[in-house]
Amino acid sequence: MNLEKLELTADKIEPNGYHILIELLEVKKESDGGIIMQSSDVNREQAAMPVGKVLKIGPQAYKNHESGINSSAEWGFVEGDYVQFASHVYMKVAGAKSNLVYVLDYDIKAKVNL
Repeated sequence: MNLEKLELTADKIEPNGYHILIELLEVKKESDGGIIMQSSDVNREQAAMPVGKVLKIGPQAYKNHESGINSSAEWGFVEGDYVQFASHVYMKVAGAKSNLVYVLDYDIKAKVNL
């Protein structure tokens, strides 16, 4: 299968274990003054400290091992919230144009109120 043509979307993915499926926010590709940014600058800005929208939470993520309850809400966020995580901790979902990433539950650093 050619990964360049593979386009996985959130509706086709169910994260497993402690993984959380996140959609990265798009970085502006044009400055306020109308200057088009180079793709290397856009990638660098997005990699500095990524922010994304929580789409799906894996079945073991934030699981209370005593009660067996998945308790991401106790950590301050649920599906649909925006979160921030370090640039080196995510794995990109297959597909050339994908802006979806997997992040482990303990790598989420903050909820972001946009």
